[in-house]
Amino acid sequence: MVLNAILFSRKDKIHLSGTVLDDNYISKVTLRNSRLFPKGCYDIFIAEAQKEFIFSHELSPDEGIYDIQITAQNLIGNKKIKHVKIHVDRSAPVISAALSKEKDASVIAVLADTSRCISWCVNNGPIQHSRKEKVKLNICPNTKGQLILTAWDILGNINEADLSTVCHRRK
Repeated sequence: MVLNAILFSRKDKIHLSGTVLDDNYISKVTLRNSRLFPKGCYDIFIAEAQKEFIFSHELSPDEGIYDIQITAQNLIGNKKIKHVKIHVDRSAPVISAALSKEKDASVIAVLADTSRCISWCVNNGPIQHSRKEKVKLNICPNTKGQLILTAWDILGNINEADLSTVCHRRK
C-alpha cells in the first residue's frame, strides 16, 4: 500500500522491484541502505547491458522506516537516482487509558501508532479516523457500563481494550 510516497507494509518479506530504462544501456543497478544490506549496498547482477532492465529483490526488514536509494548507471557512466521509503509496521495502535478528572465515569484514552493513520470505534459504534500519530479521546461507557475501545492502523493491525473496569473504579 502506498500513501504519501511511502510504501507501507506489515509483511515479513517485501519484494522491491522496478524497471529501469535508458537508451545508453543499463549496466548497473545498486540498492543502498545501511540497515538493510550488510555492506550498506546491494548490486543487482546484470549479465548483459540492456535498454530496459527489470529488477526484483526480496527484503526481510524489521519494523521501522527505511529510505532506500536505487541507483541505475548506464554504459557511459551517467547515473539516475530514485529514493523509495518503506514503512514496516507489524504492531497495532497502542491504547492507554486513565480515569478523567470529571466526576462522571468518563475515561481519557490515548491511541498511538507510527503509521499516522489510526481508525477506532467505541462499543462497535461509528468508525472515526485520524492522520495523527497520537489521538486523545474522552469516552464514556454505554448504559450497560460497557466501554470497549477498538483501534486499528492503515495496515489492519488491530488492538482492543475493555475499559469497563476502569470506569467502575470511580463508583
